[in-house]
Amino acid sequence: MTKRIQLLFILALLAIGLVACSSSESATTPTAEPATAEAQTVSAVADEAITSTALTYPIVDTNQGLCFNNSEQIDCPAEGEAFYGQDAQYTGNEPSYTDNGDGSINDNVTGLVWTQEISSYAMPWSDAASYCEALETGDVTDWRLPSLKELWSIRDFSQGWPWVDTDYFYLVGDGSELGQHHSWTSNLYLVESDYQNEQVQGDPAWIVNDWTGHIKAMSGNRFVRCVSGDEYGINDFVDNGDGTVTDNATGLMWAQDDNGEAINWEAALAYAEDATTAGYDDWRLPSTKELQSIADYSGVFPAMDSSVFNLTELTNVVYDMDTGEELATQVTYPGYWTGTSNPIVDEDATEGGNTYAWLMVVGYNTDTAGYDLHGAGSVVFDTKAEEVSDGTDYEVIYHHVRLVRGGDVTETPDGDPTTINPDRVIVFEDGEMGAGGGQGGQGDQGPDFAAAAATLGVTEEALMEAMGEPGQEPDFAAAAATLGVTAEELEAALMNSGDTMEGGPSPEESSDAGEMPADSGETAYTITATGQGFCYNSDGEKIDCPAAGEAFYGQDAQFTGAAFDFTDNGDSTVTDNVTGLTWEQTPNSGPSSWPQAQEYCEALTLGDLDDWRMPSLKELFSISNFSTGWPYLDTDYFDLTVNDSISKDEQYWSSNYYVGKTSEGQFDAAFGVNHATGHIKAYPALVTGPMGKYVRCVSGDEYGINDFADNGDGTITDNATALTWTQADSGEGMDWETALAYAQEMNEANYLGYSDWRLPNVKELQSIVDYDYAPDAQDEAYDGPALNPLFSVSEITNEAGNLDYPYYWTSTSARFQSTGDFYYAWYIAAGRAVDGTGADSHGAGAVRFDTKSEDGPAGEGGERYYNYVMLVRGGDVVETPDGDPNANDTAPVLEFNGGDQPAGGAPQGSGGPGQMLDYATAAATLGISEDDLTAAVGDAVQGPPDFAAAAEALGVTEADLMEALGIVGGSMPPAGQPGN
Repeated sequence: MTKRIQLLFILALLAIGLVACSSSESATTPTAEPATAEAQTVSAVADEAITSTALTYPIVDTNQGLCFNNSEQIDCPAEGEAFYGQDAQYTGNEPSYTDNGDGSINDNVTGLVWTQEISSYAMPWSDAASYCEALETGDVTDWRLPSLKELWSIRDFSQGWPWVDTDYFYLVGDGSELGQHHSWTSNLYLVESDYQNEQVQGDPAWIVNDWTGHIKAMSGNRFVRCVSGDEYGINDFVDNGDGTVTDNATGLMWAQDDNGEAINWEAALAYAEDATTAGYDDWRLPSTKELQSIADYSGVFPAMDSSVFNLTELTNVVYDMDTGEELATQVTYPGYWTGTSNPIVDEDATEGGNTYAWLMVVGYNTDTAGYDLHGAGSVVFDTKAEEVSDGTDYEVIYHHVRLVRGGDVTETPDGDPTTINPDRVIVFEDGEMGAGGGQGGQGDQGPDFAAAAATLGVTEEALMEAMGEPGQEPDFAAAAATLGVTAEELEAALMNSGDTMEGGPSPEESSDAGEMPADSGETAYTITATGQGFCYNSDGEKIDCPAAGEAFYGQDAQFTGAAFDFTDNGDSTVTDNVTGLTWEQTPNSGPSSWPQAQEYCEALTLGDLDDWRMPSLKELFSISNFSTGWPYLDTDYFDLTVNDSISKDEQYWSSNYYVGKTSEGQFDAAFGVNHATGHIKAYPALVTGPMGKYVRCVSGDEYGINDFADNGDGTITDNATALTWTQADSGEGMDWETALAYAQEMNEANYLGYSDWRLPNVKELQSIVDYDYAPDAQDEAYDGPALNPLFSVSEITNEAGNLDYPYYWTSTSARFQSTGDFYYAWYIAAGRAVDGTGADSHGAGAVRFDTKSEDGPAGEGGERYYNYVMLVRGGDVVETPDGDPNANDTAPVLEFNGGDQPAGGAPQGSGGPGQMLDYATAAATLGISEDDLTAAVGDAVQGPPDFAAAAEALGVTEADLMEALGIVGGSMPPAGQPGN
């Protein structure tokens, strides 16, 4: 032991003594006295027990076989070298599974039986247990909701991302819902605190995330993977009386005390190597599964049995999240390092490591304001050292140590590189399912059922049902007879649908085939045109479409995509012949919460269809029509909630839950499309009654899945849409006219080797939004702009002074009301869609419009009209230099719910064109929600508000209401951004 390590060790021992003296009465003060004869006997028995194989709680090895330093993969170090003693150098019970071929998987280590598939939809925790109890899969009749320790046992840390072996366990849907792989466990989070983050409020329960690997306490709707078998994960602790604790269930011996101070990961490994607690010299840093095995999820705080373990007490300071004022201090407890690294997010996990290591927090796992964010007992990862820190808010870097020794563990000094399977294809951001996932079965890539179904003229659901359960040998003759085709036709359609039934091409063989030229017409994600056929200037006036080189050239009307093509089926359904989706013609009759809307669609039987579901945001936005505005929907085919009327309350749920936090919905918000105003925004998901939203259900194969390829030349091609994008944005904001000119300038410069760049229309730009990402995402792995990580997105400082990301202009013009001028243009928020205070009001990925220029109509403040640009080229687009005179910019003659339509191009009031009431500020002043205020007052475009009636409905005086709204003498002031 070096002098430096000796000194650190002595200081650590002193610190342990000091902590023990000041800790609670349940903590036992370590003694320097020799152990009694009785204690020595107990210790000897315990030492023998830790090598026994007769264990009731055998811990499945993490399967991590490579060694890492603070940033990259290394040769596993020898004893005495830096980073010695990490996970890969100790191998336990290797994972062993049997695919039963009936949708179930046997774990041969734990004896548990698992469902291969996860539930096809998310649900509240209260429904999860009954879901499992009613499940009929394989020969098992006693499915149940797994405990946290049971569900954690199937984690696989060999490659990471996802942290489950997809050769055996399937992910959510087709695996493309990154960040949404949360699965419920049977453990409720019962630790109460006055300072709980919204994420752990509302009867939270523990989840495991298949994708990020985290254990967290959460509320809301999550997925379910069911289990069968005897309960697994019950501890049997024995205090050995010598400063050690043996768990006879796992065969592991633990140090009774922690190290008493927070250190980085490398120092933690060194501390374990030098430890001689209770006379043993084979202590090590536990793997993440070993450490999680001693967590206590019964609802105690801290989340570890304090009757046998001594824990260092820490102080947690809680701050007001808005003012920064110190609110309280709380006793809390440490996070403990594990020897397990977090491999890099990469197809080839053998290339390099990562800067993170896993840890378990037994006290409050807090956000930056000190609120309990993930729960006591959560398992997450953190940066290993300051020198590799990326400076994010949630980094802590220094954690404590809880030592372990023994167990069913074999020392593997050189690691075990065979745990890495380089041929295993994992699900990545493009959403394509690799070996073992989705419907492939048996670890092979399956056929493209959607393409095969289209070839055969049947639905994908009918084809999959005829082919039988994944993992079973299909009966082609029987399936063909069921579908009304020959067996030869069926087999040919499946074999020619992309991937083969024998496993498909290797990534190397298919890489060239996956590339699609930007001007190819063969697209899997056909973007419908916006319907906008006229050109406009910044004043909103209709103009002759300009020629190349002239101002305002290159706007939406001058590039036309796949035209709308609907069929009214005469049974209250409408088929979109472009996307292949079938829609409910008339939406549900009353507003509902997001969960109620989901239930409504799942129970719907309409026409000849019984597979109705809630549409994704990209599906719902595909039917938006931008030819007229107000409503942004073709009312010849689709009914509004109240026929022949327009209200800004034409708000429809999508299936996309917001992964971030809005100022109103907090962590329970979901996206919707407003087919009156045209906007996409996140709404509070759990509101019911009049404050709920409507739903228009859809049937058909999932639409809107991207297939991005980094071309290595500063461009990104989406092979699904055939659009090619600039990888980086403009790097600066500009008004709309300048944005159009910027595209022309880039073409003159032959930017990145191309001269046909353009400003994308609103549907094209929305097609690349990734709703798995958002600033302040609950899962920090998805904390960022709402675009695929392949894109380089500028960072900005928003109105609240926080790190954020830009809004991006589109080439599509907008009107604020049905008869107004088009002096707005549409944008998409890559970061927070903020209110005037900088709070995330509408959600990252929101689609809204803003005034085109500072000196144009409505350009008097409160708008963000200097937006960034992301250029596009190619796609299924025909250049229409003169626009499309067959299009229309005159809205249908429809009455507003509030009475007569206002005349002219501006909302009612004296504040000038485009100005409106600032509902957010007024609602905060009155102590009510913005939605309640909006519902009572109505929108300016619906005619002058009845303030007396609104005040009565809200329970305030008319004077207070008008003062909060800033109305003097009945005149409306300038304010906020337009629309809803």
